Amino acid sequence: MSLLDLHDDILFLIFSYLSGRNALHICLCAKRAYYIAIPQVYAYIRKFPYTIADFAQWRNALLSPEPISGKPRASFLHSVDFMNSVNRDDQPTVAAGLVQLFAQAKHMHSLCINSGSRQEQKLLTLPQLWETLGTLQSLRSLELSLVGPVTMEMLNSLPNASRIESLSLDQQFAVRSKSRSYPPLTDVLSRFSRLHSLKLGLKEDRIPLLDPSVTSTTVRDHLLPSLRNLVIVEPFSSAMIDLIPLCPKLSYVSYMSASSKERPYREIVAGLPWPPLRDFKSVMRSEYRQPPSLPPSLPGPIPRLIMDYPFSNVVPSEEEEEVSEFIRSIRPGAPKAFDFVRSVRPGALVLDVALSTHSDGTIRWADELRMDPPLRSLEMRFRAPGHHLTGLHAALRGLPLLFLGVHVVEEDQGRWAPEPPKGAVVTHLEVALALDPRDFFSALPTLRVLGIGDGILDPYDGGFGPPFAVVDPKDADDPRPRRTRWWWCTEGGREMSEIWREDAERARDIIERPGFDRERSLEVVETTDRNAKPGVGEKRTCS
Repeated sequence: MSLLDLHDDILFLIFSYLSGRNALHICLCAKRAYYIAIPQVYAYIRKFPYTIADFAQWRNALLSPEPISGKPRASFLHSVDFMNSVNRDDQPTVAAGLVQLFAQAKHMHSLCINSGSRQEQKLLTLPQLWETLGTLQSLRSLELSLVGPVTMEMLNSLPNASRIESLSLDQQFAVRSKSRSYPPLTDVLSRFSRLHSLKLGLKEDRIPLLDPSVTSTTVRDHLLPSLRNLVIVEPFSSAMIDLIPLCPKLSYVSYMSASSKERPYREIVAGLPWPPLRDFKSVMRSEYRQPPSLPPSLPGPIPRLIMDYPFSNVVPSEEEEEVSEFIRSIRPGAPKAFDFVRSVRPGALVLDVALSTHSDGTIRWADELRMDPPLRSLEMRFRAPGHHLTGLHAALRGLPLLFLGVHVVEEDQGRWAPEPPKGAVVTHLEVALALDPRDFFSALPTLRVLGIGDGILDPYDGGFGPPFAVVDPKDADDPRPRRTRWWWCTEGGREMSEIWREDAERARDIIERPGFDRERSLEVVETTDRNAKPGVGEKRTCS
């Protein structure tokens, strides 16, 4: 019995796990395989047309029927990533072509329309495009760039808005004319009753969060109970942080702002508590930016905090003592960043670290990361250090950590790259290999799980990237390198063994749980019988 002898439903399920490229290879094997695998070939489409002729050729290819099934290729579309680079005068022609494609794409669930322009996309202001989008009952994810007032008004009247689960709006341009105003954001979002993931990229503060008539007593009528994940990027404003208390069931928040402006809705939402977040990511790409202001009282400690803030390390001279090898260079915003960490009281912390050869002051991690309750999990991501970090364990000495990840990542930062250290520059892999796990277990007696390498367990966006990436998720290999090694150590450092990455992930999940008990929860992690209890299971040695 061969694979193609299986029932059609089983084959459709098996082939659904193939990338477009692999599905195309299967199509060339046999006529029966072609019939079943061809939908995967056209399921995920990316197109960046630069001319109207290029777009017309692409549109005609998708509208043409398959030779065997007879169905238009567009009927197999699952997700579309369309970069609108066609001349603005040709936008009505592009809209008409997309209308033809979307009329056939009855099963499309993800759509991304981007543009390289510097003003609101004319394509997104054409009613015929929105009329067709409103008929797509399977559409669940929508990502739009260069959103302007007309686009927001179109979203506010989208017929299938109640079916959208993931929405990304990018307004990274300056509106020249101020004659047309935006509708309030909460009024638009209230029509998306199933929306669980929202991403906002705002260059100006012209999009109002609430209607001017809303007061502190009526604001509860504008809550958004369906939202679970929220990403906000507003470089020149700070208004949208007040969207957080309007979402009582939020679990993950990523926030970036470089503005010191007053929050215009602060008094209106002051009576609303912040939701009990599971993850909070604070993005401050410059050392001179300040962390966001939090309400006076949070509902409790935030289990996991991600600080995308370039804390800088002084590159030491060879004459300095080992403890001084990892002393930190503190920028003006860094002390407040540490205060912010302590105010959040996370159980788990992820830090972004950059090396520098100049300093304005010095401090040690162990001194700054002491808090109550104590930190249990710490991941440090070093961006292209170019210098050995052999004093890291001494700088962390005494912290009551149970999980520690040290990830040395090579990045191309262009002109924003840190000043290269004096002396010979070493590669990021050499930096990782020079770290001895026994030094960390000796300096941190409570440490149970340690990872050293050039990979990180999960993306820095807390897993919020995929809803807005409408490309084939099976087409690329796992971006996380496998060169990170993980160790487990029994209490007191009596036994150290190397474990698989999957075991480290299970251990981290247990350690970072909100109700983690340092005395009893680790019993689950230490079990050697995989069938007895869930957990890391048998300690194994990797070759």
